[in-house]
Amino acid sequence: MLTKRLEILLNPGEYKEIQREARERRESVGQLVRDLLREKMVKPRKKTVMEAFKKLFSKEKVLPHAAISLIFSLILSLYLRIRFLQRFL
Repeated sequence: MLTKRLEILLNPGEYKEIQREARERRESVGQLVRDLLREKMVKPRKKTVMEAFKKLFSKEKVLPHAAISLIFSLILSLYLRIRFLQRFL
């Protein structure tokens, strides 16, 4: 469900080009812009996160001490938060 609005200003030539592309794809200008934003921003970000996890847990590389310490501190922090929240359940 779409609930947020975005307003952008374009020059007439840019807008006509976007309208033409939307017409060719048989979709609205808004849908075209949403698709392009997802393609350029959201998908690459997800890909970067997945690549980072793959590198982090790959068998080929040994994690440096700093990375191991960071992972341990994140796990410990999460564990302590869970334990704290369990007191209220």
